[in-house]
Amino acid sequence: MSGRFDLLPNVRSGVVDAAGAPAAGGARRELSLRVEVLANGAPVPAAGAAAPVLEVKGAGDVVALDPGQIATREPKPGSSGVEPNYFPYVELVDADLPWRHSLDVAPGPRRRPWLVLITLTADEFQVVEPGSGPLPALRVASPSRSLPPLAQSWAWAHVQVQRDSSASFDLDRALRERPETHFARILCPRRLRDGTAYTLFLVPTFEAGRLRGLGLAGPASPWDAPAWDASSSAPVDLPWYDRWTITTSALDDIESMIRRLRPEPAEGVPLTRTVDASRPGHLAGFSDPGRSFEAEGALRSLGFEPVRAPHADTPLTAPLAARLEAALADESVDDDGADHEDPLVALPAWGAAHAGTTEIAGPSASPPRGVAWVNEANLDLRNRFAAGSGARVVRRHQEEFCQQAWEQVGELLAANRLRARLQLAERLAARLVERHLMPLAPEAVLSLAEPLRPVVALGAGARTLQLRLEQAGLPSGYATLALRRVAARRAAPRVGASGGAATRAPLAVILPRASVSARGAGAPRAGALAAIRPARADAARAWTEQVFPGLPADAIGALSPAAPPPGVLVEVGALDVPGLREAIGQTLRRLPLDRARAEIVGLPDDEAGTLEPVFRGPRLVEPLSTFLAHEAPEVFLPGAGQIPYDTIVLLEENPRFVESFLAGANDEMRRELVYREFPFEPRASTFTRFWDRGSAPDDAAGDDVPPLDQWNAALGSNATGGAGPRLVVLVRGELARRFPGFMVALNHQQLGGGSWSPTAGTTVDPLFWGSFGEDKRYFGFALTAPEVKQQLASWFVVVYEPPGRVRFGLDIQTWQKRQERRSLQRVPLPFGFVTASGPRTRGFDVAQLSGLATATDPAPITVGPATWDDLSWDHVRLTSGGYVDFDVLMSISSDPADGAWGPSRTSASLARTMFQHPVRVVVPATKLL
Repeated sequence: MSGRFDLLPNVRSGVVDAAGAPAAGGARRELSLRVEVLANGAPVPAAGAAAPVLEVKGAGDVVALDPGQIATREPKPGSSGVEPNYFPYVELVDADLPWRHSLDVAPGPRRRPWLVLITLTADEFQVVEPGSGPLPALRVASPSRSLPPLAQSWAWAHVQVQRDSSASFDLDRALRERPETHFARILCPRRLRDGTAYTLFLVPTFEAGRLRGLGLAGPASPWDAPAWDASSSAPVDLPWYDRWTITTSALDDIESMIRRLRPEPAEGVPLTRTVDASRPGHLAGFSDPGRSFEAEGALRSLGFEPVRAPHADTPLTAPLAARLEAALADESVDDDGADHEDPLVALPAWGAAHAGTTEIAGPSASPPRGVAWVNEANLDLRNRFAAGSGARVVRRHQEEFCQQAWEQVGELLAANRLRARLQLAERLAARLVERHLMPLAPEAVLSLAEPLRPVVALGAGARTLQLRLEQAGLPSGYATLALRRVAARRAAPRVGASGGAATRAPLAVILPRASVSARGAGAPRAGALAAIRPARADAARAWTEQVFPGLPADAIGALSPAAPPPGVLVEVGALDVPGLREAIGQTLRRLPLDRARAEIVGLPDDEAGTLEPVFRGPRLVEPLSTFLAHEAPEVFLPGAGQIPYDTIVLLEENPRFVESFLAGANDEMRRELVYREFPFEPRASTFTRFWDRGSAPDDAAGDDVPPLDQWNAALGSNATGGAGPRLVVLVRGELARRFPGFMVALNHQQLGGGSWSPTAGTTVDPLFWGSFGEDKRYFGFALTAPEVKQQLASWFVVVYEPPGRVRFGLDIQTWQKRQERRSLQRVPLPFGFVTASGPRTRGFDVAQLSGLATATDPAPITVGPATWDDLSWDHVRLTSGGYVDFDVLMSISSDPADGAWGPSRTSASLARTMFQHPVRVVVPATKLL
């Protein structure tokens, strides 16, 4: 949802807006028209004028509401723990729907909708047995105790229009042409009780709609009578278009859950689990009683390191290395033959194929430079455990992953088919050039290659043939196909180079003759166009006649250069015609490759320079952390159960686990694709994303590591950008379970001294995020723990309410009453919290969980709120049914002229005053480190 939006009182079509009251005894609104017959713009008296009357269908014509018209129900059906200070509402797809069938014809923006939302407790209504009506019905025992006054129903419905980021946003155009940007909302402004179950109903506003929904005969009297009288205590039956149930709880709202969180230092806590390694598989006969290792997860405690490295254990490492090398040696045989044994079914050497190595160095040997990470991934049991976890995720989802791979290979196969055809075309072009083009005279080739002149490149400067001819001053008519056609009209005798018999010469010969007079120029050299300086037009004509013998007179006149101005010579520079012929031949040979470069984009230079088949591994961009966290949370973060409930904890990522996990996942995917005969480069990396960064598939910034064949550092040091273990904020508790969409950011203050201000800080948004289990959500940042510790007092963790939640309601009275509502006997708070003083930033309610100041109860407001953000239940009057009475006028003390709740109030202005901004909580980093 966009961060900016407009609120409008209503939206009505032209016909609905123009229709008036019905005729006497009628039930539908009417629109009278006048129709005249015009001839040449003037009325035709004989035709007369017609006055048709259009009837607009109203509330009495509605028998049901299309469920597809309901876009949002807030709170969601079946929700428990709903905050009682917020108003339930329903959003409708068509922005004009609430007023489309309204029977209200009053002028101005306060027009009553034809349906409203009411909220009832179980003892306030009962379901009525279905009768003859088209809609189900309920019976409200006492309208005065349970229903709102319908005269104020105009205040409950408004329209929201989303704005885009452009400064030239056109509201009228958006309403006309972009229906996806606006919708209608109907509020239920009733004060709900804590810990109570409610049922919400969409019911008709007008008596005509009530009667039609119940199937009762007879029109409403009067035609626009309301569906009920809010001052009556007599039961009333109401049909309903939609219903759902919710349960409120003051202790389970998001604000109380955020406030309930407490910081929990977890530095040095060993979030690992012990794994038995006394009898490892694939090593028959090996036994080392008591051998174990500490399996780590994708997240770990700050600064936690194991006591010893398991790969240094010689009793296990030596046979493990030998077995891995034997398996790699057997797999490396290209053609094993019919009599060769099948490859060993043995321990996989994670990442060895991607690194291009067949050696696993033993405990005393040093691995080759650039592949040391392969040894760490395979001989360190912690890393083998992580790699095996990645392989298990791939095996569990191999059908899904392979399906995605085959969907991607279609483009690759199409590219290779095109390259294969162009490879054949390249060979044919080379043969044709050598056999049919190069034996021709250079001048003939130059003439035939006229279409190629703009693309034939000459020299290092990449000048084209066209440019070279223009720079030489060659008239545009020479060496063209047009000239070829003119010259071919009449054959001319020509003596062959060997002095043989005369032959026909259909092509123009662009070779200078020795008899051509060239002022200031020496004798022309063979194969070059001499420099011609004709001083007169007749000299140019004479030159043309000799160069192109046998041309008609009109053709000679057309091809001859025009006479230059007096004193100006037309110079034709020398051309290396045989060299141009060779350049043309090279261009023809290169055309298939140029087409491949134009049609197949995204290839590196080494592949784009050939037409050999392209091999790629499929690229799957789904972050694997989501699979691991969902399916094996005990592997994702071992010991997570040790983290107390309703706490905020600082952790850090475990880059060694992440890289080992990706090595195992890529190796297992490689094996699966080879088994399925997938056409790909075996060293290609299928998975390069572990964390969910919300990046687009083609965004390289979403990758955690480069392809495995590019790793050249120790395991855990190959991350993209070379970042160290990044800081992670983990929230465990009811907040993560009930409201998983909340966000966390880090805030760096320049004030110092542990003070926090909403305006003086710099916000650092999370780099990646996710959740695991039902009650844990984490956020990773492009920061390390040492960077934060350098200015620890200036860093704060900010917990935000889920962004995009649009809510309306009133504050829970004064500060004192809020404290009473959340008494320490009911909600245990291990530390104090205060509201931030000063102007509000971005409209957020701020509660600082630092205990740095002492809260004081502000003076009560008796007339009105200081700002509309402070509007509470103490400032409004309720009707007998518990609904907000919008007939009470109100203004804010800082701006008495504000008309949001004054005589000019509308449903849009009232909604703006009741809009509830998201809540955020600030926790100093000193509480976490």
